[in-house]
Amino acid sequence: MQKLKWGINKLYRGLRLYSSARSYKQWKLLIQHLYRRCLGDRIPDLITIGLTYRCQCNCVHCSSNVPNRGNTVELETGQVKALIDQAIKLGFIRVTFFGGEPLLRKDIFELIRYANQAGMITRVNTDGWLLTRELVTRLKDAGLSLCDVSIDDPDPQRHDTLRCLQGLYEKAVEGIRLLKEYNILCQIVTYASKRNITTGLEQIIHLGRELGVLAVSIVFPMATGCWFDSFDVLLTEEEKEKVRNLGDAHFVHVEIPSPHSRCSVVKKSALY
Repeated sequence: MQKLKWGINKLYRGLRLYSSARSYKQWKLLIQHLYRRCLGDRIPDLITIGLTYRCQCNCVHCSSNVPNRGNTVELETGQVKALIDQAIKLGFIRVTFFGGEPLLRKDIFELIRYANQAGMITRVNTDGWLLTRELVTRLKDAGLSLCDVSIDDPDPQRHDTLRCLQGLYEKAVEGIRLLKEYNILCQIVTYASKRNITTGLEQIIHLGRELGVLAVSIVFPMATGCWFDSFDVLLTEEEKEKVRNLGDAHFVHVEIPSPHSRCSVVKKSALY
C-alpha cells in the first residue's frame, strides 16, 4: 500500500510539474522519453548536478561536507551546459541543481534558462537564504520549474541552530511565500531523525499545507558527510515505518516507501 501511495504521489507531482510547463519542448522530451522506455530502453529521467560546495550554512547533517570544500574547483558554465546536452541525448528529461548552495553561482540563471530552453524540467535545491523578491523574479524569468526549500525543524530557533545560521528559518519561509506569489512550484524538503519522529515531521507537514507548497518530501538520514561513520543517527526499521505511515498519495512524499525499495540511483532512474 505504501509503495502504491508513493507511486501515485510521484505521478501527481509529475503531472503538476508538466501542467505548469511553459514550453512545448518539455512535452516533446517527455514523449520521446516515454516512447524509448516503452521500447525497453532503461534510461534514467533525472540528472542531479552539484554546482558548488560553497554554502552559507554549516549543517550538522550535511552530506556534501568535505575538507576545504570552499577551495574545490567548480565546473565552469560551459562544462555544465555540455553535461546538460549529453544528458538530453541520453534521454534525461529533468535536471536538479544542488550544492552546497547552488544559488551562490552567478551563472545559475543562465544554466536554468539553458536547460529550460532545451526542454528539461529544471529544479533547484536551496536553503532559502537568498530567496529575495529580486532573485525569485530572476528564477521565474529563467524558467525554473520547481524549487526545493529545506526545513529541518518546525521550531525556528532549532532549525537555525541545526544549520548554524541565525534567521534562516524566517528567510526560508518568506522565500516559499515569494515562490508561491510568482507561481513557481515549491516543495519543502526535510529529513527524518530520532528527534522529530513523528511530531516534528507532522508539524512540518502542517506548515507545508499552510504555505500551500506542492509537497513535503521526507528523506532518511545517511552515515555520510558530517555523519560519516555516525551509524547511531540511522533510523531503526520501526522508526522508518512510522515515517512511511506519514506518506500519502498527494502531499507527503517519503524517499524510500518500503523496506525493499531501492534508491533512485541504485534502480538507475537518477544520475548524480
